[in-house]
Amino acid sequence: MSLINCPECNHEISDNAISCPNCEYPIVLKNENPNNNSISNPFDLSKETDFPDDLPKDLNIGKQIVNWWGNANIKGFYELTENNFDEIPFGEVEVILHKNGIKIGSPYAAMFPIHNSQIISMVIATRELLSEIDSKFEGTAVKNDPLSVINFFYLVVQFWDIKTKKAHNLFISCKEPQEINAFLKRQEKVRMKSIC
Repeated sequence: MSLINCPECNHEISDNAISCPNCEYPIVLKNENPNNNSISNPFDLSKETDFPDDLPKDLNIGKQIVNWWGNANIKGFYELTENNFDEIPFGEVEVILHKNGIKIGSPYAAMFPIHNSQIISMVIATRELLSEIDSKFEGTAVKNDPLSVINFFYLVVQFWDIKTKKAHNLFISCKEPQEINAFLKRQEKVRMKSIC
């Protein structure tokens, strides 16, 4: 473990921190591979080949979590060129926390439920990192503005699809990293509470 400076408030923090304890700025997923110069893809699902046989039979995600603190849902954008999973409508979406999972979609269309046991991981990543490891993130209007590329954030949800029995990545872009970070913290608390 080493110490780094928070990119937001310059407070000294651990390089293993998920967020800055001083200002709560999320410390986004880093793509560091000290053994070689090639960029490895942390979202490569080729290693996720075996559909888990221990998923519960009841994949009901339960009741929606009350959003008193504003951290039980986030709004973002689900872009056609960045995603290849068409069960979620493209465009503005909402990710809503439930007792045993999440729902993703538009309030005007069907919401797609994902049970906690289906979730492989949920992380925050920058557009800059994603464009380094996957060319599909390079071809949008944001590319012309270097500052927006650096500061564009994504909630990345890796999960097992019950219908296809394959792992998928969902990339939901958001402009406020603090919202993603607060959502991920709340999701982890809810998930741990449901396990106990």
